[in-house]
Amino acid sequence: MTIKKNWKFLYSGMTVLADLLCAWSAVHLSWWLWFDLISFSPVHRPSEHPLKMMVVVVFGTALILGGGYRGIFKKSIDDQWVEIYKTALYSLLITAAWVFATKGYNYSRGFIIAYFLILPAILSLVRLAFYRVRIHLMKSGWGVKNALIIGNSQTARDIIDQLAIHHAFGYKIVGILTENSRDLNFAYRGIKAIGLSQECDRVARQYDVSQVFIPDLSGELTDYNFLIASCRRLNVEVRVVSHQADLLARVAGIYDMAGISLLERRSRPLATLYAVLKRASDILVSGVGLVACSPLFAVIAAVIRLDSPGPVFFKQERVKKGGKPFQLYKFRTMFQGSDGIKDQMSGQNELEGPIFKTRQDPRITRTGRWLRRLSLDELPQLINVFKGEMSLVGPRPPLPSEVEHYQEWHKYRLNGPQGMTGLWQVSGRSELSFEEMVLLDIYYLEYSSPLMDLEILIKTIPAVISARGAY
Repeated sequence: MTIKKNWKFLYSGMTVLADLLCAWSAVHLSWWLWFDLISFSPVHRPSEHPLKMMVVVVFGTALILGGGYRGIFKKSIDDQWVEIYKTALYSLLITAAWVFATKGYNYSRGFIIAYFLILPAILSLVRLAFYRVRIHLMKSGWGVKNALIIGNSQTARDIIDQLAIHHAFGYKIVGILTENSRDLNFAYRGIKAIGLSQECDRVARQYDVSQVFIPDLSGELTDYNFLIASCRRLNVEVRVVSHQADLLARVAGIYDMAGISLLERRSRPLATLYAVLKRASDILVSGVGLVACSPLFAVIAAVIRLDSPGPVFFKQERVKKGGKPFQLYKFRTMFQGSDGIKDQMSGQNELEGPIFKTRQDPRITRTGRWLRRLSLDELPQLINVFKGEMSLVGPRPPLPSEVEHYQEWHKYRLNGPQGMTGLWQVSGRSELSFEEMVLLDIYYLEYSSPLMDLEILIKTIPAVISARGAY
């Protein structure tokens, strides 16, 4: 590992160290300004070390938890400044709340305000210096990674343009991979087509590629699964242009490259550990949930029986991870036998794509409407979770008839365990288009973590209570 080629780790470490020195300098400067230069009353001087420690820890913790160091090498100086001042404001509010809650302790409000004004100013200057050094070194070839572009669309050309202008991104486009052989003579800004997208594995090895850009997830790319798998085998990062920037910014966050919104797909070295933790939590939560909800199950079963003739539970074939079929359990919300007339109602579908949804569905019973509105009809899927056929969090399992109409890139959502709730359930539910749903499912499969699962479960509660997009 040469320093010149892998200096990003060193740069990130130096940034953290510089921030610590800035915090140390700011706390001592603020103390001197407030107590030795402005305030003339030594009687009311608080204990020095606890107060200094508190303000430093609050700001540092807020900066880390707020993502201040996440992807710092990719951020513009403007983005870094915004994060610093936002963190300072939040830290000041947190500290003010703490001071108010502990009135018995002798805090200095003047010192605290001075610190949260001085520290951002010092940090901004230091980060600017670091940023300019970074740009200079990158122009000299430090930390620059070889990259490939998939396709020759206008978006692909825009990416090439931006990378040529903005050296701070640190990428050198070594070639273009086309979707068909007739475009192998294509060239743009001196960058030539050097192979087909199906040859990504070979080309990435040959040119020591660290990054692949996909200009359009749902465009001409015919085998997104194959491309992602090839890149993962080689530990190559993948970025996909997102045309749903506003949507993803609400729920997941995106990487902006000079106005081009990108989703980042990275290798996941802890995927096995995450899978074990996910399954263990599924068994625990579903087991406890089934026991705790048993009285509610009995009440719902009685109401369903009183409302309309037929069984309490409804079993339906769905598709799980790997495209395998399984029987999904729900409380029955329709009149018995009415599922067979769906083909006659195809003209009433209110969603684009293979998923069928309509607000005024005559097949639904009176009890079924409020069960669906509160998503209580989904509770029996805890049985599927306990059996290992589903997970608490993940893409919703589709019908086999829906999978038959999938485009190739849609099938990527079947690469992980299907769940009771997911990203699109907390992002508008049935109000989203099918393309948006799939995009969110793919994002989840690439970025899923225990923390994200917990966040989705927490957000599911208000989404269910508000019944937003449910019908």
